[in-house]
Amino acid sequence: MGKNHLDTLLEKLAMPISQLSIKQTIVLTAALLAATGCLKRRETIQVQPDGWSRIVVELDGDPQDVMEGDASFADPGPWSVDDEFRTNNDGEQQLCRTAILDIAPGAPFPTHYAGNDEELSKASLTMTTELTLEQRPDGTYYHFKRVYHRRAWAEVGYFRTKLMEEHATRFGDKDFEDMDRDERLEVARTLINVESTKTVALSQKAARAIQPRLNQLEWLAVRQGISQAFENIDPARMVELLGSPDSGAEIQAQVRLISEEIERRIAGILDNEDATGGRTQAFLQQLEFQRLAFLISEDLNDEDLEFTLKLPGTIVGHNSLNEAPEGGSISWAFGGGALHDRDHVLMASSFVPHD
Repeated sequence: MGKNHLDTLLEKLAMPISQLSIKQTIVLTAALLAATGCLKRRETIQVQPDGWSRIVVELDGDPQDVMEGDASFADPGPWSVDDEFRTNNDGEQQLCRTAILDIAPGAPFPTHYAGNDEELSKASLTMTTELTLEQRPDGTYYHFKRVYHRRAWAEVGYFRTKLMEEHATRFGDKDFEDMDRDERLEVARTLINVESTKTVALSQKAARAIQPRLNQLEWLAVRQGISQAFENIDPARMVELLGSPDSGAEIQAQVRLISEEIERRIAGILDNEDATGGRTQAFLQQLEFQRLAFLISEDLNDEDLEFTLKLPGTIVGHNSLNEAPEGGSISWAFGGGALHDRDHVLMASSFVPHD
């Protein structure tokens, strides 16, 4: 999946989801749009006549995308996980991770693939899976339903997308290296504006999630504080950092500074009403969670998901739009964007006549 030059610049500042600290997740200045390479997620569930099921999940893509995404699987745990490194036709290293899990009849299917990390499991892609065996006079019916739960997007993603589209209209695919100074400064301001807008939106979600909730004046003060913190970022300095191949350490130093500034501003507002600092801590923890969840949603946007279901007998009903069933096998294919603000439901039923 292709990336434009702005995606490439943002990737310079990307942080792996599994390594995000509180400060890093609070505000990663203009960097954590982090559009990475396309990851393929293939999943197959095969159901046996007696109700035993086997899940096979394959993740195929850039090794960092695979190892640091939300599908980490439990380790140690019930999954059997195998990693295979190989080189693609462009000479790039790829990692194919295969995870296998057998499920007994009547046992629950996993609701996520995030492993043992509690916070990551709450923020990760989640799903509900139902398998029902129905006995009728003419035979056995197998009813399968998988619901991929919606990912909150519009509240944060709308303005992000709008700013990115405006940027694409202005510059197209022009490389950062080919821009003059004024154009580079405009790119830097766009990055700052995108991250500021995103942080404000995530902060509003955090403000609604804590108890007691922020009142309107408190929220407006927090919003202004966050916006002012981003206004203090020097676009000219960002241009220098984006143009330097060895600026990673300094970029992260700047990230920490802006994170600390925002924390101070929030604490100054909320601690006026709570001398213990409890509301500030609750707000920052919720903001960390909201940012992590949105980072995963952004990561899923660049994924192609393929799901194949193999049921006993013959498929007699399904909601796949991708292809006709072959015997007891049916497949679905969709991108991560299909989960924006809506559940994505897969359904199929098969029939095995009595002997």
